[in-house]
Amino acid sequence: MKSKNEDTPIKKTTDYRQMFDQLYDRHKSDVYHFAFYLTKNKGEAEDLFQETWLRVAKKFPKTLAMKKVKSWIFTITSNLYKDSLRKERVRRSFFLKKRKLMEMNQHSEQNSFLIKKNLHPDSSEQSDMGSAISQALAKLPDHQRQIFVLKEMAGFKHSEISEILNVPEGTVKSVLFRAVKKLRKNLQTHYQG
Repeated sequence: MKSKNEDTPIKKTTDYRQMFDQLYDRHKSDVYHFAFYLTKNKGEAEDLFQETWLRVAKKFPKTLAMKKVKSWIFTITSNLYKDSLRKERVRRSFFLKKRKLMEMNQHSEQNSFLIKKNLHPDSSEQSDMGSAISQALAKLPDHQRQIFVLKEMAGFKHSEISEILNVPEGTVKSVLFRAVKKLRKNLQTHYQG
């Protein structure tokens, strides 16, 4: 989905700080959501978000000639995320323990949500649907979730996703197809249960 800010061009002035601020205001929400869907963790998403904008700030004057600034920013986010995964492989045992704790916390939060929902029958179906979608997205493998979020939530075209992730466009389409199929299955299971 494109926001109103995306439609308005960045005013080119010699004041790079003002131009950077406009760029940041326009894309900060999308970049944070993308980082969150990649990391599945608020703290890690915030770190990735900040590191992305630090990189953008360092290279910003060079980006003025670029036509696809948003794609460039998302490419930075994706590459930083991949780098962080490489670093985490060294600390794999710590990561596995942390992930188990997060899953246990998520499971207890889901149970808490279900209990609250049963106690308050007037809670909206929309909130339940949002929760179901979030849970279904969390079950997707990283590469499927990343491509799905870039396409359906950030609004990129297949060709742009291909550039961002440095994979063939055909791969983007097939991975997206499998992600949608898996999401449908997970959501169907959720609503049948």
